[in-house]
Amino acid sequence: DTLPTSTTSSPTGPAMFTWSELKRLNAGFWFFSQDPFGTADSLEEEERWRAGNQSICSLQLYLQLSDL
Repeated sequence: DTLPTSTTSSPTGPAMFTWSELKRLNAGFWFFSQDPFGTADSLEEEERWRAGNQSICSLQLYLQLSDL
């Protein structure tokens, strides 16, 4: 995974990401590569797969989920 160019080229950093760039980010990939809390190894295989493939949800999708 590559970070959008906004992370390094803009003084405001990620605040200036486009939606196209944000959709490409994978927080799960970052979590497992950085393991900030030292807990990644405690997950079972299915949990690792699920957690390792996390993207950013759109506001529209959150609003749809709230209607359930």
